[in-house]
Amino acid sequence: MAQFSVRDGIQFSLSTYGKHFVLLLSGAVLVAGSYWFATVAPRFVAEKLEVHQVLDVDMVAMMQQPQDQATDQSTMVLQKVQEVTAKISTHLQTAPKHLLALVLLVFLLVWGLYLTLVLGFMKLVLTIKDKGTGSLDVLFSVSPRQVMRFIGASILFGLYAICGIGMAVLTIPTAMLCKGLLGDKVTMLLAVILWIVLAVAMLSWLVGYAFYGYCIVDKPTIGAREALRMSRDLSRGSRRRIVAAMIIIGLFGGIIMVIANKLVMLSCACTPEQQKTVGKIAVMVVSYPFSMPFFSYIYRSLNGTSR
Repeated sequence: MAQFSVRDGIQFSLSTYGKHFVLLLSGAVLVAGSYWFATVAPRFVAEKLEVHQVLDVDMVAMMQQPQDQATDQSTMVLQKVQEVTAKISTHLQTAPKHLLALVLLVFLLVWGLYLTLVLGFMKLVLTIKDKGTGSLDVLFSVSPRQVMRFIGASILFGLYAICGIGMAVLTIPTAMLCKGLLGDKVTMLLAVILWIVLAVAMLSWLVGYAFYGYCIVDKPTIGAREALRMSRDLSRGSRRRIVAAMIIIGLFGGIIMVIANKLVMLSCACTPEQQKTVGKIAVMVVSYPFSMPFFSYIYRSLNGTSR
């Protein structure tokens, strides 16, 4: 089974970042811009067509109730969910259907453009890895079928993650049964150990499917399940190194997001949602030119075609 070196991957990323800085930064700006456009355009169209429904759901405030009201939290949350559901149902029934269809069409188009550019950026860094050069035209060379397969693979990946979370939830009744037999302290210790083991096992399992996007871009004819299967087979025997690589990139992206949020808070008054959007855009612009070549190196190394 092919292996890779995290150190060599970082060196390759830094080298690629230096040689193709303008190209990679331009591509990252296009991807980040499409993400911003995808978050703004549907709401803008809905507001202009007067079919936008504002839902005020302050779940944080609800969970910060005084201790004497803690017993009513579950009832309040249930009532809030029912209230929101009723508002959405009423809005869907009263709003003109053709206007809602238009908003939905805009939503699908702008998010389809964003996913196209994300996959195009993956293809761009693979092209640079293979040929040593590339162009912005590659960003738009991904077919709609590949985008649909990527969406399908993402849904399957999400279902896999939900299955893992479900396994963790099953430990709760087990802990409740053990509480009466072993006592609170022993049960708590065993629960913590079990959750850590399950978290590590689930992370190791899910990380095996992390390269399905690269598989779809690299092999245009494969389907969603085949891409997930291919990613799983490629990562077999290297998952601990992949986890280490993802932790490095995750820390890098987290630092960028924190810095971006602090700068936004100091420079202007923004809502928490706007701060979150700005943080994500900053991560895309700054980290994509480094992280994407890094993962393209890992993918090519696992695929046995590292140069």
